[in-house]
Amino acid sequence: MKIRKILKNFYRNFISFLAGLETYQSPYSKTIGNPEEIVDPLIHKTALKIAALSSLSSALPYKYGGILPELFAIYSLQGRMIKDIAYLYGKENTLDKEVLIYCLFKHNNLKIIHKIVEDMGERLIVRALDLTIIEKILNKQGILISKKIIRNSMARIFPVLAIGIVGSLAYKSTKKVGKTAKDIFSREIILENEIKNSQTQSIGLEQDGSAI
Repeated sequence: MKIRKILKNFYRNFISFLAGLETYQSPYSKTIGNPEEIVDPLIHKTALKIAALSSLSSALPYKYGGILPELFAIYSLQGRMIKDIAYLYGKENTLDKEVLIYCLFKHNNLKIIHKIVEDMGERLIVRALDLTIIEKILNKQGILISKKIIRNSMARIFPVLAIGIVGSLAYKSTKKVGKTAKDIFSREIILENEIKNSQTQSIGLEQDGSAI
């Protein structure tokens, strides 16, 4: 019952979390040079921070109440990393909620995630998501979170072993998030919403021209 309540809170707060990232000012916004020289060390540094956070959290005596704060602390660090990478590649204008969700969750192998991005080689088309699809993604992500809750509960039985395992998993997960962000922002990104807007504007111009 408590796990269900946690997951319900997760769904409700995740959209607010995405909106909160808009206020984060990347220190790399004015970086000049080759992004490749900065991105990999940035990913490694963030992965180490999150590994340390997860290891510490696994050693704490809380049962369920601390899960969400830990999750959103991790998502916050990963979200900032994604935004930094976007700025390093000069693609900050393409960082919408779909791209962010794709970067955060792609490594979990959720089939529905792969519908967000259409890979066309040098170009990526990012599909717009309605609220229903986002809810489905968060629902499936919630199942994975419930497994994490169970794993952390087991961790308290074997605390020393768990610290290393949880930290290692968090490190690898963050590296995958960073790798996905690097792959996306190093290519040309076309947002479906922008395509629709340009088509609408073209139709409007054609109609104005025919009325003259």
